[in-house]
Amino acid sequence: MNGPDAALVKERLTRYVAIDSTNPALEGGVGEAAMAEAVAADLAALGARVVRQPVLAGRDNILGYFDVSPDLPTIVLDAHLDTVPASATMHEAGWHGEVLFGRGSCDNKGSLVAMIEAARLATSGGRTPEANLVVLGSVDEEVAVKGAETALSLLGHADLILVGEPTNLDVGTWHKGTTRFTIDTVGRSAHSSMPEAGDNAIMRMGEVLARIRDVIQPQLGALRALTGETCRMSVGAITGGGPLNLVPHHCRIGIDVRRVPGQSTDDVLATFDAGLADLIAAGHVRRNEPSIASPAFETSAWPELTELAVATAREHQADAREIGLPFGTNANRIARYGAPTFIVGPGHIRHAHTDEEQIALSQVVQAAAYFTALIERAPRLLAAAPPPRPVSEALRLGRG
Repeated sequence: MNGPDAALVKERLTRYVAIDSTNPALEGGVGEAAMAEAVAADLAALGARVVRQPVLAGRDNILGYFDVSPDLPTIVLDAHLDTVPASATMHEAGWHGEVLFGRGSCDNKGSLVAMIEAARLATSGGRTPEANLVVLGSVDEEVAVKGAETALSLLGHADLILVGEPTNLDVGTWHKGTTRFTIDTVGRSAHSSMPEAGDNAIMRMGEVLARIRDVIQPQLGALRALTGETCRMSVGAITGGGPLNLVPHHCRIGIDVRRVPGQSTDDVLATFDAGLADLIAAGHVRRNEPSIASPAFETSAWPELTELAVATAREHQADAREIGLPFGTNANRIARYGAPTFIVGPGHIRHAHTDEEQIALSQVVQAAAYFTALIERAPRLLAAAPPPRPVSEALRLGRG
């Protein structure tokens, strides 16, 4: 089998990155419709049976089915279509040598292009893969992951799922969950010339922040996955106050917690509630319900399949290894029926969402070759798969 066509990869990558597909829930977002049209047309041109799956208003998942036989295993290649917004200070978009700059180049259009090229290689020129292939372009990964949740209804038959993300061809076998919520402090307004007559909610929040730093954060960080990764948290927003001649009666902070598998949202909230218990009981603090409680992910792949995924990656990226990821992906939704799932793709996560977002053409070509090789090799193992084990947040935890 011939390798990836670098010129075709470059053309498609250039075209996709030029399409604005900012998630419409984010500032200035236009949505994924134009990207969906481009992907649907490209998959149809490759001979796929294209299905548009409505997810949200004007926002469809695109599924390209390369059907071979119901008796063969099914491999799903998933990459999300949406991006975060570009900024006014981003590096000049376009090719600089063999590196493409621009929003979405590594997160996640590099993975999408590599997967489409792999599907082309596996099915063109009269070739028939030993597995049914599905290329999924999913919407809304950057916000509420509704695309992957909706796609699950069409993928219950999957035997292997590859979720594209910029991992530099490291093979992700788990990722952290996310819990986001707000905390309010409640005070009493007064004229700023007589602050003693009021109760300054911003000053109250200072007590909360000190408690988080000194008590709560160390407790959360004491829980570790077996790989050594710990729970991480950040106070990402603060609002409160108004006219400076007024003692503020309200202040709010926003909390983002990235949980290791085995640690639930309820565990996180209980830690905060215990650490702030006296302030809550006194009526000065209110912990609000989570706006996001996204589960962590752990693959259900058995050791031989994981070894194949990693060994194949090392043929294309010598330093490739099995890893856990600190960020969320589609995997925690799309793998809920128990299909073995890996998170893997071209590019570096350190470039995602930054003003320097970029990807090298060689990385995308390399990833296309990797996906092609795995499509060729995995079916033999999938045909002899052991009974599925439950997918859960079950990585063992330790304290350290």
